[in-house]
Amino acid sequence: MTDRRRLRRALAVIALAAAAVASAACSSSGGSSPAADAPVAITTSQLWVTVENKAGMALTDLTIEIVPAGSQVTYKATYYRMESGEKRDFAAADFTSRDNTPFNIRVSRPRAVRLTAKDITGKPVSVEVPWR
Repeated sequence: MTDRRRLRRALAVIALAAAAVASAACSSSGGSSPAADAPVAITTSQLWVTVENKAGMALTDLTIEIVPAGSQVTYKATYYRMESGEKRDFAAADFTSRDNTPFNIRVSRPRAVRLTAKDITGKPVSVEVPWR
């Protein structure tokens, strides 16, 4: 009887620890998930990356990068100017690496999307969100 009780307690502790680790991994960490007041909203799907300017002013020199898991190569798309409130879809196939290899979701598993830009006053804007 005592062996069974020890086994049940050990399993309960392991299950509790696994649940704690899973909830900590799924919770938002600073910087990886956008805040509600972030200047740019980024949403992803298998075929599209959607960027919405919520900064209240135009953004210029946008660089959107798809960051693959386990790779140093990023796939980039650029856009010159986004007006305040503008929402734009970028096709995943339009993102290219430094050697102009197009992004293919069948080949590279995306980890995150990173956006860098400048507002019209020259202040840098940077947002990174996990791929969902």
